[in-house]
Amino acid sequence: MGLFDKMKDKVKGALNIDGVKVEVTEVEDEFPITDTVMKGRFTLTTASEHEILSITASVIAEMKPQYAEDENGPDSPDPIILGEEIDDADNEVIGRDFQYPCTIKPGEDLQDSFNILLDDSPQEMMREQNAKIEHYDFFVTVEADVKGTPFDPEGKKKFQII
Repeated sequence: MGLFDKMKDKVKGALNIDGVKVEVTEVEDEFPITDTVMKGRFTLTTASEHEILSITASVIAEMKPQYAEDENGPDSPDPIILGEEIDDADNEVIGRDFQYPCTIKPGEDLQDSFNILLDDSPQEMMREQNAKIEHYDFFVTVEADVKGTPFDPEGKKKFQII
């Protein structure tokens, strides 16, 4: 391998090009408005070996574009974080085959799950924010903190509040 190839591989790794992909594979598609725990699963895949330092799973509410401009001018407001789970070296999960940080290799999908404890029910949290639920879309996001990369990959899946 020549010098250019080595440099190209370093840049691809640093920018997470051909790197780790996050796919949220399962969430509660219809989430009760009074519930406080979101459960689901995700898969990490990679084209080259990477160390995953931690995973952050979040439940967020994003204002729908048609309401963002009406209520905030041309800028959309920041998403409202309803709950978050961080899985790292300080938060061991008993009974799991691996712990973060961990190494993922090409061809070895890493499947994991999350149980995000919301700070309160979506109904109460949106009321506290003085926000109308019908003006928002709700998502689960999973972000992988990949060692040596400035851009961490994220997977996102929409769900409905019922």
